[in-house]
Amino acid sequence: MIFRLSVVGLFIALVYATTVGTTDRTTVPALKKQVAPEERSSKSKYEQQQKLKSPPGPNAIRSSSTKLEPIEPTLITHGPRDKNKVALTFDACETNEPAGYDERIIQTLKKKRIKATLFLGGRWIQSHRQATKELAGNSLFEFGNHSYIHPDFTKLSTDQALDEIEKTQAIIKAQTGENAAVFRFPFGFYNEKALKSVAKHGLRSIQWDVVTGDPDPGISAQDIIRAVDLQVRNGSIIIMHMNGRGWHTAEALPQVIELLERRGFDLVTVSELLGD
Repeated sequence: MIFRLSVVGLFIALVYATTVGTTDRTTVPALKKQVAPEERSSKSKYEQQQKLKSPPGPNAIRSSSTKLEPIEPTLITHGPRDKNKVALTFDACETNEPAGYDERIIQTLKKKRIKATLFLGGRWIQSHRQATKELAGNSLFEFGNHSYIHPDFTKLSTDQALDEIEKTQAIIKAQTGENAAVFRFPFGFYNEKALKSVAKHGLRSIQWDVVTGDPDPGISAQDIIRAVDLQVRNGSIIIMHMNGRGWHTAEALPQVIELLERRGFDLVTVSELLGD
């Protein structure tokens, strides 16, 4: 048991160190990801993906009404530490490879009346229109923007980054009637230019401070529960996945919720966590 826990702890530390970059809820200078010069070309895999994707439907038409007032570039990894509130977040992205939908996660949240923020990719929404419509009709859930096709934002031009953000904003507004107010970078990768692109649309960039490791098939449900128990504190933002790539998330979630409630945490959306 001790050996198992230490392995999980090491995994968590490594993932956290490489994806988060800071634990302060402040306006911050960007953590720049070092990229080889040839990878910086705007004529990259991103453009190849754009050519392969299906044409956007009527819900993807961009409108100035989807743009919020610009804000200062801000990276947030947690909420206030003086309040016993925690936000569960679930990512659902899709590239040119189809992604699923683990409805068991949503069923658990609905059954236990637990609020959560769902960071949805535009392409994922277009592939799961009925599921998105049902989610949008439930007041437990807040939608966040998770880009359109899940690219690495450190490799995009400003125009490409804005296109990813705007397209998904329009799709979310078409589904909910409201603009998303929060954004999550694919892979957690960002730089100063990417932060400015997000802020230009009035969106706050949301990372996390509790890593569950759920995209790794080798991380069991018990590992996820232990990871949350070890890391969670007042104001924490917990990252998990609901697109079929959180391999043991649905299995772990009921016990994660019980653990958090037993420890006295109030489970809220990210916007509620931040005082909106």
